[in-house]
Amino acid sequence: MCLHGEGPCSAIARCCYPAAPLQVSRALAAWADAHQAGRAGETALTQLTHALTEASHKYATSRDHSFMSKAMADQAALRREQARLEKEMEAQQTLLQITGTSLATTLQLLLRHGNMRAATALKKQFAVGDKHFCWLRIRTLCEVRDWDALEAMAAERKQHPAGWEP
Repeated sequence: MCLHGEGPCSAIARCCYPAAPLQVSRALAAWADAHQAGRAGETALTQLTHALTEASHKYATSRDHSFMSKAMADQAALRREQARLEKEMEAQQTLLQITGTSLATTLQLLLRHGNMRAATALKKQFAVGDKHFCWLRIRTLCEVRDWDALEAMAAERKQHPAGWEP
């Protein structure tokens, strides 16, 4: 909906997308405040993802801001996935606070807690490259000092995406 209340904004008018950054910053600030106070529940997250999705649509009205539109849509999708994963881990009696972290941090936390299936699904959903994912996995295995898993990972492929040999 156009800010002027006249239906969808045309790409020529470009009147809606200037409001998107303000909308996103307000939504992020509200979610961060709720998160710090320990009341970042379902409602705060829903409001944030709704604001991010709405901002994505506003950015999409201008072809000059296609990157921002995609970034907002990806951020909303990441927050929804993080919330879903937290609920899933909570059901398995594992407390894991990942909502609000970056994609790389989320992947590292999932790998650290042995949830390779979820990490691989996120890798595929957000098009993380093999090399980047491999380095995240190596770094995580080194941090937890799981040398056996690191050795097994090295033996998985003949030519490794990270460019190292066992």
